[in-house]
Amino acid sequence: MRVDIQKEELIDLLCVQRLTLEQAAARLGVHKKTVWNYKKAYAIDSRLWWKYQRLFCQECGEEIDPEVKFEEGKRKRLLKKGKVLCDPCKKEDTKKKDRERKRIYRENNRDEYNKYMRELQRKKAKGE
Repeated sequence: MRVDIQKEELIDLLCVQRLTLEQAAARLGVHKKTVWNYKKAYAIDSRLWWKYQRLFCQECGEEIDPEVKFEEGKRKRLLKKGKVLCDPCKKEDTKKKDRERKRIYRENNRDEYNKYMRELQRKKAKGE
């Protein structure tokens, strides 16, 4: 009985889920040597697992780097990082954190901030 294992299925088991040959063979219900032969036939290199991992933005769900243009180090850093954001979401998150940081500063230094705002209003009134 010949078993046909699809390339995508094998990539999913070996590179995405990062299973060993024995674990993949157990899942597929075949011998480890069969998985090894298919892996060799499809030219799958398990050491390049980071190429097959898909990255998604945590906020909007957009896929980051779908064409796998990032080099190995950058891609592995993004995979290890807990919160991955696309560029527009990253900008929005930075703005949000900056607003929060400034709000806390104003709260803690209310007298100084009020004095600064009064001076600013006076300058604007003189300038007009």
